[in-house]
Amino acid sequence: WLIYIQMYLFGSKLEASKEKQLEDMRPRQRRSKFAAFYDTLGDTFTMQEFAMNYSSEKSASGIISRLIKNGVIEKIQDGTWRKKVDSIQDISIRK
Repeated sequence: WLIYIQMYLFGSKLEASKEKQLEDMRPRQRRSKFAAFYDTLGDTFTMQEFAMNYSSEKSASGIISRLIKNGVIEKIQDGTWRKKVDSIQDISIRK
C-alpha cells in the first residue's frame, strides 16, 4: 500500500523530470577550427584579415581560391571578398 501511494504521489513528477531531461539533452556538434574562423570573419573581409591564421599569404590565397570554386565567397575587388553563405559547417571544401 505504501509503494502504491508513493507512486501515486511522485510518479507524475518523475515522468515529467525524465521528459525534461530528454528535451535538454542535445547531441554535441563538432565544429572545425576553420568553420569557427570563417564565422568570425565579417560579411566582407580583406586578405590581411584572412591571412592572419596562415603562415603566408600564398597558403591563404590557396584556401580563398578553393572557397571561390565552391561558391562560398565572391571577389569584390583586389584583396577584398564577400561571404555568400553564413556558415560552412556542412560544406566540404575540396581541393
